Amino acid sequence: MKPILPSTVLILGCIAVASAQAPKPRSSDFFSGDAREAPAKPRTSDFFPRGTGDAPAPASVPPAAISAVGADGLVAERVRYVSGATTLTAARIEVRGTRLTREDLARLLDPATPGDLRERLAAVKAREIVVPDLAITAGSAVATLRDLRLSDVGDGRIGAIAVGPGTAALGEGGKPARAAFARFEAASVDADHLLAPFLPRPGDDASTPKAVFAGAALDGTALTSPDGDVVRIARIAGRDARSRRTASGLGATFDRLAAGLDKDADAAASARGLAAGVDLLGAFQIGSLEVVGLDYADPNGTTGRIARIGLAAAAGAPGSLRLDGFETAGPDLTARVAAVAVEDVSLRSLIDGMAAAATGSRVGPAEARRFVPQVGAIRLGRVEVATGGAKGGSKGGAFSVDGLELTTSDLVEGVPTRLRFAMRDLSVPVASVSGQDPSNQLAGLGYTDIATSVRADLAWSEASRQLDVHEVAVEGGGMGSVRLRAVAGNVSRDLFGRDPEAAARAALNATAQSLDIDIQDRGLLDRVLAAQAREQGATVEDLRIAYAAYARLGIPEVLGAMPGATELGQAVARFITRPGQLRLGARALQPAGLSVAEVAATEDPATLLGRIVLTATTD
Repeated sequence: MKPILPSTVLILGCIAVASAQAPKPRSSDFFSGDAREAPAKPRTSDFFPRGTGDAPAPASVPPAAISAVGADGLVAERVRYVSGATTLTAARIEVRGTRLTREDLARLLDPATPGDLRERLAAVKAREIVVPDLAITAGSAVATLRDLRLSDVGDGRIGAIAVGPGTAALGEGGKPARAAFARFEAASVDADHLLAPFLPRPGDDASTPKAVFAGAALDGTALTSPDGDVVRIARIAGRDARSRRTASGLGATFDRLAAGLDKDADAAASARGLAAGVDLLGAFQIGSLEVVGLDYADPNGTTGRIARIGLAAAAGAPGSLRLDGFETAGPDLTARVAAVAVEDVSLRSLIDGMAAAATGSRVGPAEARRFVPQVGAIRLGRVEVATGGAKGGSKGGAFSVDGLELTTSDLVEGVPTRLRFAMRDLSVPVASVSGQDPSNQLAGLGYTDIATSVRADLAWSEASRQLDVHEVAVEGGGMGSVRLRAVAGNVSRDLFGRDPEAAARAALNATAQSLDIDIQDRGLLDRVLAAQAREQGATVEDLRIAYAAYARLGIPEVLGAMPGATELGQAVARFITRPGQLRLGARALQPAGLSVAEVAATEDPATLLGRIVLTATTD
């Protein structure tokens, strides 16, 4: 980038930052308080200069006509700047409330004047700078910005920026990509620091991110691809953006990152690419981001909408992401998701893993898990999906989930040792799973829909070396439920560590202490007996009596002298006779439990069964 009219470059830079990083508060408090494949291209560094020396513009470009307006105003007319394939044209630029002389402004607009853009911005002091119209061409890209306004400009800072509307077209031929926006605003902009990653200096701080702007918003965005895809966004807004320059400058950073990702990269290039990625991940921060009213449509009839996307993060702390009101509809599929929330997201493990790999540390399967970002919770609201598009109806090829939640905590070496999962009312029409049920057994039992809920809750305690499965439960609407609880002892920290051999030893030394299973029948057993009675030409009661007898006599015979075998057979028989709730329990006779190693070494199953006591009751 060559030195360009300060206001122009700053506006474009702020628009780019806001579009890429930018939650919208009310307009009255927007700038205060807390917020809640591209075509082939040149090297990335071609877009980011590495030094302060800039080539002068062609001598054929005439200087702007500059005149004074009042006691503290200047007007530059017929401003045209050419640098390589980039041309900027402004019919008029007004600088109000300034002590700059005509000669000062002429030097700032002259590309032959020594100094980069940051130095030129530092020299500008004005109450307001206004550019009514600005045309920009860069190769095949053409853009027009209207009503650019910068307020309270001085010492490389700008109090407020406003511009809009604006349009742009990119690409040759009759169908270029097009973009447009209605208005862009930003407040409390540190222009010098904003440009530091693009125009780095040796003295810039590359260790601590600093504030770039307090707030920014982009309204009325419309993007159209050459193929006719259209994306519209009502508003993109962000607050508390911070950045720092990368150690080697943004251009070199992107070059190293791209080289490291090349499939032919050697070990050294890959390491440099990883180091550049670590540097880049820590170079930009955004306190909050909100995208409101995103709509999509393609020429094939597929449409989509997201009511809101929100991102919030505090410096050095985990962040959160929320998506509300997602809908899509097309010829073959319709889907709705009420909300998606991802909470306590941290890239620390990813950054640490990349940094370790960049130093040449071995990255095996165990270490690779450090590259996975840490997530504290994932929550989904109601989800509805139907194949066959909008005309597919609510049946065949459809499913819905009333909600889903996964929370994790108490990480050891990046692995959560506390986990909770819940899925509420997954509903699938029986007709849509006929491929998995070729004999139509579910339909034969009288079910038209499968409605399932699942819950799981488990936790490990380092103090007690105990893994408690508080609950694993599955419920089926009109069928029943199964709930499991278990306790494993002698579970050491090594089980979650990165040493596979130590983890394997820990697993072998873990002991099974108890297992409880609760079975609740809510109609499934009666349906099964009725279906078999029809097939066999018998009565339901005859089958019920026969199966109860098999359980009462057969279970003890199979289990032999196992403690509790007789009680188990009798309880199962009572459950078949009068379906309700069946509670089963298994306990190791020894308080320490049965280890995996002991079970594996046992040759006679009867010996193993003799070391377990069973309990069974019915309600």
